[in-house]
Amino acid sequence: MRGNRSILLLFSVLLNIRLLTELPRALSLMGWADFGEADFNRLASTLLLLYCMVVLCVKRKLISPRLLSQVIVLALCFFLASTAIAINTFMTIGMPISGIFVVLLRFLIEIVLVAFAFNFVVTPRDLQDVFDFVFKPALAVFVLISAVQIATSSYADIQGVHRIQGPFGSPTTLAGFLHLFIVLTFYYYEGRRTTMFWILLGVQYLLLFYTGSIATVAAAFLFLFLVGRKQHWMRLKVFYRMVPFVVGAVVGGIVLKWESIANRLSVVMNLQNFKLSEGSSLKWRFDAWAAYVSLLENSFVKWIFGLGVGTQRFILHPAYPNSLWRKFDAPGTHNDYLAVLVDFGVLGLILMLGGLYLLFRAIRNVERNHPKLYYLRFYLVTVLLIMMTENYIDQLIMFTFLIFLTAIIRVNTAVAAPPVAENA
Repeated sequence: MRGNRSILLLFSVLLNIRLLTELPRALSLMGWADFGEADFNRLASTLLLLYCMVVLCVKRKLISPRLLSQVIVLALCFFLASTAIAINTFMTIGMPISGIFVVLLRFLIEIVLVAFAFNFVVTPRDLQDVFDFVFKPALAVFVLISAVQIATSSYADIQGVHRIQGPFGSPTTLAGFLHLFIVLTFYYYEGRRTTMFWILLGVQYLLLFYTGSIATVAAAFLFLFLVGRKQHWMRLKVFYRMVPFVVGAVVGGIVLKWESIANRLSVVMNLQNFKLSEGSSLKWRFDAWAAYVSLLENSFVKWIFGLGVGTQRFILHPAYPNSLWRKFDAPGTHNDYLAVLVDFGVLGLILMLGGLYLLFRAIRNVERNHPKLYYLRFYLVTVLLIMMTENYIDQLIMFTFLIFLTAIIRVNTAVAAPPVAENA
């Protein structure tokens, strides 16, 4: 047991280092230091991947259900075929193929992290360690750095609105992690709503507003609505006691931040004729989606199999050699469903939706014995909506969510399983 805990501790340290490799970008953008984050990201990702793979191989503890093993083999074949298509696409355009392997590495990390969590988080104590060693330290750093930036008025001016970078180079990334950690806070403190729970929850929602991410804020409130509906908040007296305070806080926040809200609305939309402004992120997304769809042309093969893995990340990226950025400057689709369509075609999109169905079914099966898993199910619902305007599927936020989801499902499946009878 001690050995398993040591393995989880080292894994948690490496995972936290990977989480914080985004920090140099935030420091640089805020003018606090001049760092480049790319090398930090690559080094930390490689160390995390190597550690997990070495432990899995040395311990010979790679346990996988037969169906899952078959799915993994099929997935590997699918990725190999998509890699060949991507190489052909990039060589036709004259782009270097290194970007393909950057994206493949992301998916590989995702698969290995899930395999690691499945094999080494098997008891309630292990799961507690994951929360103690990953969730709590990471949340503390997120809150600390974001609070310092607010206190020092260190904001980034994005589309006329001051938004905090937090421990990441992008306010949207910080918002995504806050949304995930809000859900984990609900899960962790289920059945013991201490003062610390309310403080953590309030601070995270407050910081979420400062990120200025409209999609994530809306998703966070949708999550609250789903939880309230599930727990029948409308029947509780405390709900009606809290309504005046919540409404007052919302109205007060709108009054206090009215100038920023008006600026953001004016950037997104012309308030005189209610048409999308040319400089708005929403108008940019519509144009980007049209540009990416046009890459598939009228080719039946491209629509079915896509342009190959990694294409949507680099084919219109202005910083990538010989890319098509002159057609449209769009580093990423900002829509995961479109990203899958461009990279893997209709076939890949069908496989993705099928995988999501199996994931939801697995969650519901475990939820019968572990009811509070619905928090993560609701989170997944909200993320599927965010994925219509952002790219999450191969990002660190998704990696972290899958680690916790896998760990919780694995532990509660093991706990619910009947004991194996010993031979006489």
